[in-house]
Amino acid sequence: GVALLVLMVIVTTAVSLAQLHRQVEIRIAVTTQSLAKSIDQTFNGLIDTIDVMLLASSSEITHLMALGTADRETVSAMLAGQKQHIPYTANLRATDAEGDIRFGEDVTSPPLSIADREHFLRLYDNPDNGLAINKPFVGRITGKWVWTFSRPIRRRDGSFAGVVFATVNLSEIDKILASIKIDPG
Repeated sequence: GVALLVLMVIVTTAVSLAQLHRQVEIRIAVTTQSLAKSIDQTFNGLIDTIDVMLLASSSEITHLMALGTADRETVSAMLAGQKQHIPYTANLRATDAEGDIRFGEDVTSPPLSIADREHFLRLYDNPDNGLAINKPFVGRITGKWVWTFSRPIRRRDGSFAGVVFATVNLSEIDKILASIKIDPG
């Protein structure tokens, strides 16, 4: 009788532990899915915000070129104003059709060229591609790892006039990811 009682306790404990294990697995799966959705929404929001800034900047540069007032000071001031609205953006700059960085903060003289960068080439070859997102690389001006987002600049006739691009330092991405709290284990 005692052995039967011990066996029933063992079976009951094993069934309870199995159910508890299954509940923990379900909770972990739900938590992981919620975390993945949160990260996805965070990055989609970041990219959408940058894209809106790039679209507005490209449109304004096209407008200034049509008016004949697209000089370095005017365009750089407009880009600085746009950049202020998005604190995690490290830089907002624009090039001419040849890929020389002509507008934005810390523009060098003579200008540096990004004509060999993937995001510039993609838009140069096909300005209808829209938003170009580059793999992270070390920026030529800052020397830091950056993630670059670009949009084409077009003349009123639709021809390619350069790109406007925003960079995000990878350290900012680290901060965004570090702000997401995950339970240990």
